[in-house]
Amino acid sequence: MKQYKRLFSFLLGLVIFTLGLVSVSAGGGRETTREDGPTNLRWTMWVSTETEQQQWEELARDFEETADNVTLSIDSTGWNAYWTRLQTQIASRTQADIIAMQSLRAYGFYSLGGFLPLDDFIANDPELDLSDFDEAMIDALTYDGQIYGLPYDSGPAVLYYNMDLFDDAGLQYPDESWTWDEFLQAARALSGNGNHGYAVNDSLDGLVYFIWGMGGDYFNSETGNYDFTQDATADAFQFVSDLFHVHQVARPLTEFANPFFQVEQFLGGSVGMFIEGPWQATTLRAAEFRWGMAPVPEGPAGRYTPVAGSGFSISSETENPAAAWEALRSITSTESLTKLAEWGRGLPARASAVQGFFDGQEAVEGLEWVVDSVDFGRAYTGHNNWQEVQSIVQDEVQALLLDSSITGEDVARRITTRIQSIAPNVETF
Repeated sequence: MKQYKRLFSFLLGLVIFTLGLVSVSAGGGRETTREDGPTNLRWTMWVSTETEQQQWEELARDFEETADNVTLSIDSTGWNAYWTRLQTQIASRTQADIIAMQSLRAYGFYSLGGFLPLDDFIANDPELDLSDFDEAMIDALTYDGQIYGLPYDSGPAVLYYNMDLFDDAGLQYPDESWTWDEFLQAARALSGNGNHGYAVNDSLDGLVYFIWGMGGDYFNSETGNYDFTQDATADAFQFVSDLFHVHQVARPLTEFANPFFQVEQFLGGSVGMFIEGPWQATTLRAAEFRWGMAPVPEGPAGRYTPVAGSGFSISSETENPAAAWEALRSITSTESLTKLAEWGRGLPARASAVQGFFDGQEAVEGLEWVVDSVDFGRAYTGHNNWQEVQSIVQDEVQALLLDSSITGEDVARRITTRIQSIAPNVETF
C-alpha cells in the first residue's frame, strides 16, 4: 500500500453522526426504506461506449437492489454534448437528480447554482468515511466552502503504446528516460504503410503536457488572466503542429466533434501512441494487440502531467434529496468503485478501492506508472468560464492542425484574444 499513499492526501478523522433514514444491510450495502410510494431518480452521465453504459447501469442496479421502491435510470450522452446540455438544463431547472461532474468544470457549473451542498448529508452519515476519498478531488468538488460532489476517480495522464507495433519496428518500449526527442524518433519509426506514430487529442487536456513540458503555461499569475502568448507555449503549439505538417507522424484529424478520436484510432491498431488518463483502460480491453503504459515524455523544462478526476452531485431541483443521497453514496461506495477499477474505468478516488485497478489490469505492461506519474502531476488553473475556454482552444488548435500556414504563435495569440473577450475578469480556483 505504500505506493498508493502518494496518490491520496487523507483528510483527518471519521465523521460520526446519525442518519435516521438509513439502515445497513447484511451484505455491506445500504438499504433505503421508503414509505411514501415509489421514487424514480434520474442520473445524467457522459458515455463513450456501450461497455461504459453497461458498467454504469450495473451500478444503478446494485443500488436498486438495496433500495425499497427506488429506481435509478441513466440518461447518458457523449462527452461534448453532455456539457452543453447540462448548461441548458441548469438554466431551465430541468437537471437530473444525480449529475456527473468533472473536477475541471465543477467550479464553473457550481457557480451557476442548481446543486445541493452535501455537507449536512455527510455530517449526518455515520457510515461515510470522507478520509477514504482523494482529498484533492474533494477540494475540486467544493465551492464557496461547501462540498457539492463525491468523486469516483482521479489520475494522471499516461502514454499508451501499441507493443506489437513497437516490436515490429524494432523499438524499445517507452520508459522514464524518454524525452520528447525520443518520442519523436519513435513516432517516425512507427509511421508508414498506413500507420502513424501518434494520435493527438486536440483539447487543452490533450495539449497541456506539451505546454508545461516546454516551459510554458496558459495562465499568467501576474496579470491574473489566461495568456497563451508566452514563447514556450507558442513553441508547444508549433511542436504539435509539426507532428502533422513537418514530420507527418500524427494521424490526420477526420472527426472534429469526437473527443475520443485518438482512442478509437489507437484501438484500430494502426497508431503507435496516444496520451490519456487511466480511465481508457476499460476501452482498450477490446484491443486485439498488446498494449502498455509509460510516463509522459520529459520536455525541455521537465516532465509534467495534469491530474484530474470526476464525481457526482445532487440537483437542487430533486424532489427526493434523501433518496438521491443514498444513490450517490451507493455509486461512490468502495464496492462500486472497486468494480469500476477492476473494469479499468478509472483509478478510484477512494483509497479502499485502488487495489481493484491493479487486480483488473495486472497483465498490462507499465501499470505502475498510473501511480508513479502522480510524482510529477500538476494541477490546472481554471475558472468559472472553463467550458468556454476549452471550446476556444479546441477550435483554434483544429485550425492549426489542418492548415500548415498557421503558426503556433498565431494560435497562441488568437486563443488569448478570444478568451480575454469572454473572461476579462477571471475568478480562479
